[in-house]
Amino acid sequence: MHFVPLSSYNWSIGDFDFLQWNPTVYCLVASFFAVSLWLVLDLTVQVFTTFKRRTGLYFWSILIVACGIAFHTIGLLLKLLVPNANVIFATVLAKVGWVMDTTGFAVVLYSRLHLVVQSQKTLRLVLAMIIVDAIIFHTPIIVFLMGLSIHKDWDPYVTPFEYTQVVGFSIQETTISCIYILKTIKFLKSGYSNQLRKVTTMLIAVQVLVVLMDIALLTVDCIGMFTLKAVLHPFAYGVKLKIEFAVLNLLLNLVKPGGTASNFLGA
Repeated sequence: MHFVPLSSYNWSIGDFDFLQWNPTVYCLVASFFAVSLWLVLDLTVQVFTTFKRRTGLYFWSILIVACGIAFHTIGLLLKLLVPNANVIFATVLAKVGWVMDTTGFAVVLYSRLHLVVQSQKTLRLVLAMIIVDAIIFHTPIIVFLMGLSIHKDWDPYVTPFEYTQVVGFSIQETTISCIYILKTIKFLKSGYSNQLRKVTTMLIAVQVLVVLMDIALLTVDCIGMFTLKAVLHPFAYGVKLKIEFAVLNLLLNLVKPGGTASNFLGA
């Protein structure tokens, strides 16, 4: 296999295929895939040990995102690191995982908004945004990436939709995070003023971290390193899911002393 130095490495969407040989790149990609799968295993065990009853939107959305991260990672692993793998199967598996972890994560955010948002109108608008965004952002990129897997002539059509969907989903998550932060501050002021500074600081820091990770993915994509962005995507969503799960339990301990995700959400 011909060695390709990092200075000449092609990360573009038009070369989204079996990776060119470079030990550093292979170690980097394998490391992110390994951590992503470990996060899935850790979260799955944690969810099943936290929830006494396996019901509720939050419980199932967490599991769907975890499965999505696994599918996404395995699909990319087959496509990028396994010679002679079925490209169509690998692409389908990766795209199914992408839908599950991206839109699934938005549903995770939505599923616990009722803890701090009393307005049914606001909740319905957030849900409608998630559904509409899923349709208009997932569908075109899946069609074009499937086409790209068959023929490279699809490359010019994929790039603009790729940038659009990354920006669109980043705006969606930022919007939900902002609603969460503002409503949480208002909610906690009504009866938890002594702990307000510590909790709001942590909540805001976590939500800012989520937004910064979206910005990082967008930046990597915009500088033409689509393959690297694809590798980082399941890792980033694994980290975001992990910290969101921790934040929820922190909030529950405040809004209901002694509460847990399991008994407060009816799981």
